[in-house]
Amino acid sequence: MLESDLREVICSYKEALDREEPCASRLITALNNIENYSQESDLLEFQKEYTRLCHASKPRLLPLFESVYREGKLLQESTVEVARLYYQAGLELAESFSLPPDHISLELEFMAYLCSQEVEAIREKNSVVLDKAKKLQKEMLTEHLKIFVPAFAERLQKHTKLEFYKAAGSLLEAFIDWELSCL
Repeated sequence: MLESDLREVICSYKEALDREEPCASRLITALNNIENYSQESDLLEFQKEYTRLCHASKPRLLPLFESVYREGKLLQESTVEVARLYYQAGLELAESFSLPPDHISLELEFMAYLCSQEVEAIREKNSVVLDKAKKLQKEMLTEHLKIFVPAFAERLQKHTKLEFYKAAGSLLEAFIDWELSCL
């Protein structure tokens, strides 16, 4: 069952979106699907499916790294490009972090960081920080996420046994399109 906190987050996102925008409409549909399908299984089933998709098979059914989708193997040029963007934002990966910088969760966390930088810059009326955050967001979206996420989402939808994960793939694609439309 979907946690009430997550349900509240989904509702607040849906309320904040301008329903007239085509990208927002897709995002709302994807959020509704996440909400509906979140009750199809319990947490253990979600974890088992994640493990099956991302860790239990050789080759992996669902690689989590941009370079695998773009260049066919880990640690390629796109990995270096993503690390460069992190550096431009003033961020470094902790030495204890053992995954390549092009892991999808890191790339999405980077986008969240840039969005928070944007909000803070607007609050403080700091146009320099605002412009930098928007520039890095646009580059991350157009040069990285928009390029490999469609293939990632397609594989997720093809290989998963759970409708929730299919909805998550659609949500991710809709989110990227929506973010691009806002910049």
